[in-house]
Amino acid sequence: MIKMDDIYRLWEKGWPGHSREEMDAIIGPFGHPLASPDYGQAFEKKKPYTNRLLYKFCGDPSEKGGYALGNLEKDTLYLASPSQLNDPSEACFAFDIERFLIENYGYSRRYDHQGIFPGLFQMAFGSFGDPITPAAIPILKPIFQNSSKLLKTTDPVLQAANEIKAVMAKDGNETLFYHFLTRKLTFDDFIAFSFLIVDDPRLPSWAKTFGIPESADQARILDTIFTRFETPPFSEGDARSALIMAGELIHYPETAKMIQAYDAFAALREASLEKWDEEVASTIGIASLTEDYDNPLMWAHYAKDSRGFCLEYDLTNPLSGNENDIAYARGHLVPVRYSDEKPRWHSEEGSASQMRFKDLLAFFSTKSSGWTYEHEWRVISNLNEHPRELIIRPKAILVGPKASEETKRILLRAAQDKKLPVYSTQVDPQNYHIRRSAQYILK
Repeated sequence: MIKMDDIYRLWEKGWPGHSREEMDAIIGPFGHPLASPDYGQAFEKKKPYTNRLLYKFCGDPSEKGGYALGNLEKDTLYLASPSQLNDPSEACFAFDIERFLIENYGYSRRYDHQGIFPGLFQMAFGSFGDPITPAAIPILKPIFQNSSKLLKTTDPVLQAANEIKAVMAKDGNETLFYHFLTRKLTFDDFIAFSFLIVDDPRLPSWAKTFGIPESADQARILDTIFTRFETPPFSEGDARSALIMAGELIHYPETAKMIQAYDAFAALREASLEKWDEEVASTIGIASLTEDYDNPLMWAHYAKDSRGFCLEYDLTNPLSGNENDIAYARGHLVPVRYSDEKPRWHSEEGSASQMRFKDLLAFFSTKSSGWTYEHEWRVISNLNEHPRELIIRPKAILVGPKASEETKRILLRAAQDKKLPVYSTQVDPQNYHIRRSAQYILK
């Protein structure tokens, strides 16, 4: 039985202004569609929030080799693989490192109040997990002050980088050091960094090591070196040494277990990512829809610079396609949650094929806050139970405000065959929204 607390927590940041009761009504029946076969009854509970029409933007049908007309010509809603979508971070996730350490290696904050060990894992493995907190800086500074000796390497570039890290940790301010560890360096940090190393006698040697021409001026030298520190603070190989030193500094009683955990986590992450890539394409299908047809950004981004068209769907109408497919689409329709944080993958969840479909929903219905303007809803399908195409007929066609005469002819011809209404669109004279205007008369 799915717990509403879990679902509410997943979506709460993406639905500001909604009460707990409203959230229950929206998400409750759909947290686990496979356990709720009565899609019609479930949709009635969600209907107050989804009785609006939904829209899908399409490219320019006059372009050769395109797929813009596919959904229209076949009366289908195509369920794409996550890799076919345009967001490079689609279906990305973060590992819950601290939970992994607690459940598998007995990690305790009792001896590591500042979260040093999870933070070091996060730095070593990139963006997989919780970031370093400011409270950890006093412990981490000594590690990097000795980085040129502690993090030994035969690579002259890495050695030069370690020497600069040591200077930064020893003489830099805490803001600069914290931004360095969390990879959030700013222009002000560049100024502080430049003052820190500009008079260091090793600067010419570092510039040579980094391949900076001798003829380069000082500003270019400093800028080139600074960009080296917009990458992870140290490599995965360095982390083992850092973990040992961290254990000594905080007197952690079982540092050896943290080293074992580090090696195990490296293997787990690699295996999980490999399985995820292999299995997701054959497990999940996504059809992206939006609440709004009047947003000029959507026309620009998804309708070929407003030269394409938009399909209008009414999923409340059981006569608009195959009855079972419409019921399936309604039952698997979820709002996209927009967040600055990725969903978490827990180590015990295994591969995508082993996870319950409801657990996968969080990964495929969460996007970066930068996409909030899309107001997206998704039909998220388990392809083990349904093919990639849902037989759903659009209700109307909206022609882009910059569509060519050829595009209009193609759309009107398709609409005539299917007896669909076609509307022109234009920019609202009072604001920047796109409005439907005249309906074309089909002969």
